[in-house]
Amino acid sequence: MDARPRRNAYANNFLGAGTENMDLYENCVLEFLNIENIHVMRKSFSEFKDLCLNCNDSSWFSGLESCHWLDHISKLIYCGTRIANLLNSGNSVVVHCSDGWDRTPQLTCLAQILLDPYYRTITGFSCLIEKEWCSFGHKFAIRAGHGFHSPNDSQRSPIFLQFLDSVWQIHRQFPRSFQFNDELLLFLAEQFFAARFGTFMFNSEKERLNANPTVSVWTFALERIDKFLNANYIGTMNLENSNSLEPVKLILPDHRLKSLQIWEAYYFKFAFRTPDKIDNDAKTRKLLL
Repeated sequence: MDARPRRNAYANNFLGAGTENMDLYENCVLEFLNIENIHVMRKSFSEFKDLCLNCNDSSWFSGLESCHWLDHISKLIYCGTRIANLLNSGNSVVVHCSDGWDRTPQLTCLAQILLDPYYRTITGFSCLIEKEWCSFGHKFAIRAGHGFHSPNDSQRSPIFLQFLDSVWQIHRQFPRSFQFNDELLLFLAEQFFAARFGTFMFNSEKERLNANPTVSVWTFALERIDKFLNANYIGTMNLENSNSLEPVKLILPDHRLKSLQIWEAYYFKFAFRTPDKIDNDAKTRKLLL
C-alpha cells in the first residue's frame, strides 16, 4: 500500500526515489491510495479553520466543499478500512508513504484500531500512539510549529490532528466500542498544539530521550482517567448477540461523506461564543483538569 497519489510516486523517480518495481515481487499487488501530501493538507486545514471561525451562512456549504477537509478524512477512513479488511482476510500488508512518518502512521493506526479491541482502550490507544507516532519518528515539533517563529513554515501540517479527527468519526459511529470518550480525543488535540507535554514536542525518539525530562501526556491523562472513561463502553461483548462472549474484533466504519460530521467540540470551540461564555468555559475546564 503506497499512501501517495500515483503521480507523486512517479515524480519522485526524478529525485532518486520512486516506488517498488513489482517485477521483483512475486504474488504482490501495489496499490496507490491517493492520499495527498502535507502541503495539500495544510492548505485544506487553513481554509477549513478560517471557515469555522468566520463562517457565513450564505457561503458555508460551498466553503466546506471547496476546502476538502472532510474529503481527506473520508479518504483516510476508507484506506484504513481497506487495510484492516485485507489483514482480517489473512493477507500481509506493507504500508508506506514518502518518508513513513505522516500518512503511514495515520493508516497503520486506523487499521489497528479497527482490527483490535485493545487499541480501543485507553491503555491500548496510548501504546498505539507511542509506538506508531512517537517511536517511528513523526515530526511533532515541525508539524505543529513548536519552536518555529514563522506561522507560514512550509513543513507545518496538521497530520496528527487529522488522525484524531478520523478516530473521532469512528468513535461517533461505534460509541460503545471504545473505552475512552471523545473528551480524551479533544484533550489530545489541544495538547498537540499546546507544547505542554514532551510527548508532542519533539521530532524523533532520539530528541525526546536526549532532552531534559518532561511530563508525558499519558501520565497526566491517566491521573484523571475517570474524566476520559466512556460510560457506554461494553468491552468485547458481541453487539449482535448480547448473550455471546465472542469478542468484537473488526469494526467497519462508513467513510462516505454523508456519514461524517464536523468535530464541533474542537473546531467550533472558539466560534459563536460571547466573552462571558469563553470565561465560564475556561473556569470549568480548569476545575476538571
